[in-house]
Amino acid sequence: MTDSRQMTFRRFGRSYHVRIASAEDLALVPQLDEAHWVAIGAPIDTINCDATFMALMDTDNNGRIMSFEVVQAINWLLESLGDSSGVTDRSTTLRLDAINTDQPEGESIRDAALEVLRRLGKQEADEVSLGQVRRAKATVESMPVSEASVVLPAAAEDDEVRQFLADIVATVGGAAHPSGAVGVGRSQLDEFLAQAAGHLDRPTVGDCPEGSEASSVEPLGAEILARYLEAKFRDAVAVLIAKGADTAMAMGGVRLVEKLILYQANLITLANNFVSFPHLYDPASRAMFEMGTLIMDGRRFNFAVRVHDRARHSAVAGTGNLCVLYVEVAGGEGGEKYDLA
Repeated sequence: MTDSRQMTFRRFGRSYHVRIASAEDLALVPQLDEAHWVAIGAPIDTINCDATFMALMDTDNNGRIMSFEVVQAINWLLESLGDSSGVTDRSTTLRLDAINTDQPEGESIRDAALEVLRRLGKQEADEVSLGQVRRAKATVESMPVSEASVVLPAAAEDDEVRQFLADIVATVGGAAHPSGAVGVGRSQLDEFLAQAAGHLDRPTVGDCPEGSEASSVEPLGAEILARYLEAKFRDAVAVLIAKGADTAMAMGGVRLVEKLILYQANLITLANNFVSFPHLYDPASRAMFEMGTLIMDGRRFNFAVRVHDRARHSAVAGTGNLCVLYVEVAGGEGGEKYDLA
């Protein structure tokens, strides 16, 4: 069915920009020919917005947002909502009854939102906020078995198994855990068991035969290594590693809720800094791609975009009739320098 609604355009200088002020306006954007988009691609590090939102928009992980990704995001957002008033309001709170449970991910999003509220003791609530979702996300990330199946020693209830995990990390090394600690994954477990078995199979236990290197597990001693090769330890850690699937499922649900809230809150704003540029021409507002203000020689320069290659940018800028000022900015706290135009 053809949408009977009409797009509204506003004139800025010599060009027309589509008006995107509501969910209804946003729904028409996928119909707009790319020739009428002000931009059809932009590096994500040139857009000032929530970092997680930008990462979600970059579906092919190439560091750029392209027009097709904006269209995909708009379609997913509006399909995921039965009531899109939150999109118009750019709300960071998601009403549970606004979720479209008739679409494939709808039930998963609603169930995950309810689980977030349950974790926070808000079972009776009929809406969930971005802040609540991120608190729940942090809680899941701190679980002793991560979604990548990295197990912290604290995950083990048995003292000996807990020490086994600690000894694996101390000898063969560990894998990063979202909490910032180091734990044991499948590869570390397998490496430790292989080294332990190899060490005990040597002709001279405790000594390093000529021409061979000492294993990293050797300091534990033959008696402890033989104990750790018992099925009790291997099986206990394998069970814990398998629990990573549960963590991954919980985290996947939380991320879906976070994605829907972030898209609801930010897609109209992004579209107004991608498909259309109304904020660029409004002295009272700043566009998402503006990188700040420079005051120099009694003048204020408000329009500043990040430049990755000054030489290439300058070559293009030289074909126009604008005066372009390039500024090298030194990042604070030892950060890298970058160019603005």
